[in-house]
Amino acid sequence: MKRKFKRVHQLGYVVEDMDKAMDEYGRIYGIKTWYRAVNEPVGQLYYKGQPFTDPGYDVVLGYCGKTEIELITTGGAENIYTAFIRAHGYGLHHFCFFVRDIKPYVAEYEKRGWVVTQNGVINGKSTKSHFAYLTRPNDETGTVVEFGDTHWGFLRMTRSKLNMALGVLTGNAVRIR
Repeated sequence: MKRKFKRVHQLGYVVEDMDKAMDEYGRIYGIKTWYRAVNEPVGQLYYKGQPFTDPGYDVVLGYCGKTEIELITTGGAENIYTAFIRAHGYGLHHFCFFVRDIKPYVAEYEKRGWVVTQNGVINGKSTKSHFAYLTRPNDETGTVVEFGDTHWGFLRMTRSKLNMALGVLTGNAVRIR
């Protein structure tokens, strides 16, 4: 089974200083509004197959056209971002495809030799997001692919500027700038 993608949905950057990064990437991508998802207790997270509960990272989202720009700062438990910073410094960390169900995509990439490095579930006030970051063993380039699916009850949500604005109304997101 070969899955085709029409576009990359998200570019994720690991940054050192969130305020400076919002200014810088806002200028680069023409982003004027940034959002932060409001997460209830985070669901179970795994790094290299081991559970961890203190992700210690912060995430904000903005939009360049239909592409979501994700900025991430990290601390706390060892995770895919701290490992990336040690190996490559700050910058573009991953690209992401939003899909209906991550399981078949993850399975297909694993057949191609990719490994799930970090994955889990994040619970919003009325949403649930599953994600999986995949890497290639011994890949010195740091290439990371993410698959993500977000559901609001039985509805699949496409993450977009409009849905983020609706998230502000429902309490699932906060406009921070």
